[in-house]
Amino acid sequence: MVPSRITKKQLVKFHKEKATDQKIADSIGVTRQAIHQMRVKHGIPKATGRFDARDKEIFKRFKRGDKVNSISTESDISIPQVYRIVKRMSNKQKKAG
Repeated sequence: MVPSRITKKQLVKFHKEKATDQKIADSIGVTRQAIHQMRVKHGIPKATGRFDARDKEIFKRFKRGDKVNSISTESDISIPQVYRIVKRMSNKQKKAG
């Protein structure tokens, strides 16, 4: 169900400030999926490019040999997300090089 307590204008503002569907959802007390559905319904694009610096740092730390648990905890993201970032960055590096 899409939350009725947030307008499109508010969603756009939250999206610019908070960047992720999960953070928006947490701040207004609904599910991430509800925010995603509303964002898609209103044609609001997924945040892209906002985490480039973070992802580069995570990849650098992973290549350096830092523990995934440490990277996850210190970056405030899940362990599977660390692995997804590493895989994506590795693929980017292969294409570039």
